[in-house]
Formats: sequence, C-alpha cells, structure tokens
Amino acid sequence: MNGDGSIDVNQEVGNAIDADGDGVVDGDLKKLGKGIPDFELGWSHSIQYKNWDVNAFFRGAFGHSLVNNFRVFYEPRVGSQGSYNYINTEYANAEITTAKFSSLYVEKADFIKLDNLSVGYSLDISEDNKYFKSVRFSLTGQNLFTITGYSGADPEPSLQDGGAAANGEFVGGADPLVL
Repeated sequence: MNGDGSIDVNQEVGNAIDADGDGVVDGDLKKLGKGIPDFELGWSHSIQYKNWDVNAFFRGAFGHSLVNNFRVFYEPRVGSQGSYNYINTEYANAEITTAKFSSLYVEKADFIKLDNLSVGYSLDISEDNKYFKSVRFSLTGQNLFTITGYSGADPEPSLQDGGAAANGEFVGGADPLVL
C-alpha cells in the first residue's frame, strides 16, 4: 500500500512511505509467515492378519507458510504473456499486471501425507523346499495422498538455499549447508 490505504497494483516501492516510523521507506511491509515449520511429525503403523501384512508411514509439517510461485507467475495479467494461459483462482486480481512477490501469494502450507504404504502376502513353502521357509509378495506405493489447504504443487518446506540465482540474482551457487 502507498500510505493512503490503496493498493499499488504495479507493486512499485518508489511511492511507498515510512509506515512504521523506523526511518526505512518500506511502505506497509511486514512479516507474513515463516518458511520453517513449528513442528513436524511422523507415524508408522504395521498390522498383520494370518499371511497378510500392511505397513503405512504418515508424515506432516505444521506452522509454516510458502509463496505459491505458480500463482506468482501465472495469475498476473502481463501484456507480453502470449505463450501460456492465465490461471483463474478465487484470489486472482485482474489489476495486477506484473509478476512480483507480494502477500497475495503467501499461503499456509500445513500438510499430512501418506508417504509409504506396503501390502504383503507371505506364502509358506517349507514343505516343498528345504532351503526357504516362505516367499513374500508385496505391493508398495509412495506419496499416495496429501491433505493440505495449500493450493500450490507441493506444501513441503524447502530447507535449502538455492543460491543467488534463486534469490533473483544471476551469479553465485547454492549453499547446501544453509537451512
């Protein structure tokens, strides 16, 4: 906002004010969330019935927010945008004509997902074979479903530094030790 309560749809900082009186011309900038979850959890469960067994592993993260980069790029109505379609979400604002980060694209990213599910059947072959007691057949699936309110592709927090290029610069490399 530019100080009078109206939204600067061009998202320019040039007409912003010192909203909080700290001597920095930052408009109405504020902390919108955190990229690192407050807590994460995992739960593993196994059940067996006769020759059948089922193993499941659930995982979740809670208390973090993410910028929905897909919306940042595809929602704004950019004039030179002839090579792809616009996406229309309930949050899209036709007045925004530049693809830049803002609070409009920050979303809560809490999730719980079924990371791994395995169903198996053990066949007793000890009568026919003196070397093996049984054979087990199994079917396994990974990343089977995710429950989240996040509208982006993946609510998983990215706990790495993509380097200068990921932060808008064209030089430098990633630092894999930075969380």
